[in-house]
Amino acid sequence: MESSYNGISADEIAEMRARLILFAEPPTDARVSGNDSMLESFVAGRIGRGALEASPIAVTQLRGGSNSEAEFLARFRLVGVLLLVLSGAVEHVLRFELDLAGKQLRVRFEGRRAEVYMNQAPTVLRVEGQRPIAD
Repeated sequence: MESSYNGISADEIAEMRARLILFAEPPTDARVSGNDSMLESFVAGRIGRGALEASPIAVTQLRGGSNSEAEFLARFRLVGVLLLVLSGAVEHVLRFELDLAGKQLRVRFEGRRAEVYMNQAPTVLRVEGQRPIAD
């Protein structure tokens, strides 16, 4: 069971974790002032602080050479799912669409969080966006 922090719910923290993994976006929230190492620790989740800095983008930057677009997307998807599930951001991946247009990677992700209460459906986390990639 995850807890909230400084008025930020566990689901909001999980969304920040997913955005960190998929887009390398550092956790930010108006309810937290400046650089908050405690928020960063909560966002890191089960994997631990610092481990999430190796996002799928870092792994897939090996794109140069003979790697095809399909290999790049498959590698990103594999590492992304691994980190999203192991970090506790989601329990089940429902949708994970990737499109590569030039040097922009567009991601549409949807995953179901772990059930917290028997009488309440688990939260579905939805994250969309794009990020630049290097050759």
